[in-house]
Amino acid sequence: MTVAAPHATDFEAPDPYVEETQWMMKTLRALTEIGMHMTRELCVDVAIEHRLEDETLRDVFGDKLSNEALTAAADTPKRRDPCADFGKLSRAVRLTLEQYGRASEAMRAYRLGLPALQAECAERRAQAQRDSAVAAQAAETARREARVKTLRDIVFEAAEYEVPDRESLGDIERALDERLEADTAYIGLPDLPFEETVRRLCDDLQLSPDWSRWTGAGWTPPPPFFRSAHSWFATPSRKPSPHYAARRVADVEDRSRRLE
Repeated sequence: MTVAAPHATDFEAPDPYVEETQWMMKTLRALTEIGMHMTRELCVDVAIEHRLEDETLRDVFGDKLSNEALTAAADTPKRRDPCADFGKLSRAVRLTLEQYGRASEAMRAYRLGLPALQAECAERRAQAQRDSAVAAQAAETARREARVKTLRDIVFEAAEYEVPDRESLGDIERALDERLEADTAYIGLPDLPFEETVRRLCDDLQLSPDWSRWTGAGWTPPPPFFRSAHSWFATPSRKPSPHYAARRVADVEDRSRRLE
């Protein structure tokens, strides 16, 4: 019989394996007693039928082998050979006892190994708690980083609408990153009120966005075919932009270096 390892909660409630095995052993014991009873009755019938008077049989079966019972059996028709019935009964009893022995041995092995299993399950629970704590910490870190990025993107988008030239936009971008990293007013940035934080950052960077575009969680979507005034494609032209071509060359070189 295979003994399955208990789950982590098996030691906080009645052990289902122990209860099931105990029920099975009780059932096997009852079946053994029934088989032994039927075997005794068969032996009594045989002894009476054949008028056996052995003292050992009398000690076992008592009054059932009285002289009156033996005398009454003289007029009883002979039954068929009882060997087949006895063989079936003895085999049934033997197999039931074997099953009982296996269940008992399994229970013994289970109880001997229970402390080790308890320790293993305790370690599993502790490991699961550690894994859960690590996962929760990772999820919280990802949430905070995503919130910071969202706030940065929203403020930078406001700057793109307002700042007229690329150089000034670069200065604002660097100033924005500096404040997010070093300004003590934004130490708890991921947990600060969202809109209030956006307004405070815009004030600190001397930006005056169009707040009529504010939705409460960001700016309204840009109109169709919108592009930033700082885009390489903001100026109509019939020739490829030299800045775009230079950027493509830089991207290809960068990918080549990474592959090496």
